[in-house]
Amino acid sequence: MTAVVVSALMICLLWVIIHVSHRLTVKRFLTPLLPRTRPLTRSSGPGSCFDPDYTSFHLSYVNLKLETTSFNAAHERLSTYLATHGWIPLGKTIYGIGGIIGIIGMFASVCIMVWTGLVVANEQLSSPALAASMPPLARTIAKRAIGALAPLAPALAPDTKANLALRPLIPGITIPSSHLPLMLAALFICQSFHEFGHAISAALEDTPLYSVGLALHVVVPTAFVSLTYKPSTSSTSQLRLASAGALHNVFLWLAFYAIAHSGLGRLATPIGWTDVSSLGKVVLGYNEATTLDDYMPRGSLVTHLDDTPLGLSTQNKTKGDPWETFLLSKAPQEQRRGWCIDSSEFVSSSTACCSEPSTPELACFVPMSASPSEYQGHCLSPLSLFNRNNTTPRRCDPSGCPVQHLCIIPSPEAQLLRITFVDMERGKERVVVWKGPRSEVWRQVRVGTYLSRTPLIPLWLPDLVNLFISYNLTVTIALYLFNLLPLPLLDGGQVLSSLLDLILGTASSSRDAGETGDVGRPVTERRRRERIETSVHWTVGILCIVVGLAVSAKELMRS
Repeated sequence: MTAVVVSALMICLLWVIIHVSHRLTVKRFLTPLLPRTRPLTRSSGPGSCFDPDYTSFHLSYVNLKLETTSFNAAHERLSTYLATHGWIPLGKTIYGIGGIIGIIGMFASVCIMVWTGLVVANEQLSSPALAASMPPLARTIAKRAIGALAPLAPALAPDTKANLALRPLIPGITIPSSHLPLMLAALFICQSFHEFGHAISAALEDTPLYSVGLALHVVVPTAFVSLTYKPSTSSTSQLRLASAGALHNVFLWLAFYAIAHSGLGRLATPIGWTDVSSLGKVVLGYNEATTLDDYMPRGSLVTHLDDTPLGLSTQNKTKGDPWETFLLSKAPQEQRRGWCIDSSEFVSSSTACCSEPSTPELACFVPMSASPSEYQGHCLSPLSLFNRNNTTPRRCDPSGCPVQHLCIIPSPEAQLLRITFVDMERGKERVVVWKGPRSEVWRQVRVGTYLSRTPLIPLWLPDLVNLFISYNLTVTIALYLFNLLPLPLLDGGQVLSSLLDLILGTASSSRDAGETGDVGRPVTERRRRERIETSVHWTVGILCIVVGLAVSAKELMRS
């Protein structure tokens, strides 16, 4: 909570400084918005980005926009160069393939939204608590819905990969708060390259550039390109223009994928780092104040969480990051091994902490062989139990203890987590016992896979580079899918419009010709096309709102 408050105050301070600076300087020297900017021609020289004849700032509350026409002349020269040197046919062929990729992405984005909606609906309708609170009619409808989803039940079941079809990136919830700057930097890079694709495609189609610019929305940086569409622009050309940004996202994803799998990370080994991913995770630091900082020094090598090894091998690399999987899983971890303890010592211990809150030094333990209804919990000190020598008590399975001994494990309600690590400074293996939600450890501790050979070399650098590449891979494919949703103001809306023009034979310019019917097909054909387009917009828009809220609520509840 403290970190959230500090972040909010820093954001408020940032915008106060921006508003004060705007009133003192920018507003005094720069003109208002761009319609007053004189048009550039190919013969006119480029203007400065800070020349008020070419550039404008617009500030509104927590939105800042810088828009300029100073690159229009360069864009026009590029268009002329491509035409005079014969690059137009090749360019249109490449971006024509991008049009096909855009259509595929539009349908794929809708399918992902529908699939995610089915996953969430199946999970909610199958909840006993929800069913008990429903009116009889609603309960009947829910049962029929579950019956209709029965053929898809194995794929839609909770804790399957179907849940990963759509997962929002929420700092502090689904990603650590410390990753926010990296995610925003990746977003800006991916979107800038996306908009660059629209500019290149416009040069190939001889579509004039109106303006380019940068914007800051609260803390999210964005880039944009505005084009001046000609009435004679064909539906095929519009499809290429609309899909160009998505095509560049695909190009960028392929580039980052090649970098991620090129083995460049191995260059860190001879420079001064050692890859310890086969052994466990290196503690890089802490996101907030935590007691773990007093017991687990930075640079420690965490090898186990409870009895789960954190080392990546060829067998478990495909199962994801064991650190994240273990700490964020809501399912109780199966305890396959316990601790042998004398039966009389166990039975003589108090049972108070198993039924009501008690001191942090005690935790509830139960016999491993007992069924949930037969739990006979007793209170023991986990530190005393876990830190005894290797023979008293020894680790055990239900049948592995001597006579007059019990094999006990922590009760799930005790929320105990054993973190086994190697203190690299002292060369000793140690165990820290965490009492509380496992997800808190994931939020508080930053880990990596590279260990520096000397204290002079920063621990975090190789993992920071790998993490940045990972975010670029995630964000660029997310932009590809999000921008291709068939909604107004998104590229997918223009892709849908161009696709309907091609299928129904209506010219896109007919929309600008009014309802006279003298351009393209008759008015009835255009109205039919507009009804289809409007229906898709409303359907997909409502679907996105419902699924987005449901998935976000689900992630917040999981946290």
